[in-house]
Amino acid sequence: MLSSIKEICDYAKSQGNLGISLEVFDREVDKRCLIGPANEAIMVAEEVRREFSNFGLLVDLSHLPLLNETLTQSITPIKDYLVHAHVGNCLLRDRKHPAYGDNHPRFGIEGEENDVQELAAFLRVLRKSWKKV
Repeated sequence: MLSSIKEICDYAKSQGNLGISLEVFDREVDKRCLIGPANEAIMVAEEVRREFSNFGLLVDLSHLPLLNETLTQSITPIKDYLVHAHVGNCLLRDRKHPAYGDNHPRFGIEGEENDVQELAAFLRVLRKSWKKV
């Protein structure tokens, strides 16, 4: 996996130093992707960044409940590699609901995991953690 990411970064660099971001996903609930939680994403980011400065991580508010991570657990460890953030919602309480999992239901939907308080907290932690460029 690391060799593939490095190959992509190398190609992107040759095409005008395009940036490559890897999104931290869940592995157990919905999308079941390769990278997640944050402690694993940091290991990948550290290794890839040794060779490629055009690589970083993407964090999505909707994935935090899916990863069973707090804001601090998800963002603080990866802050030096954070290049992009998504604001989304998810639904975990009802497996039969059509928006179950990482389908980014609207904010305010019954049974949601994220709402105004979670969004505001996410933005506050991002603001404190984001590297100033």
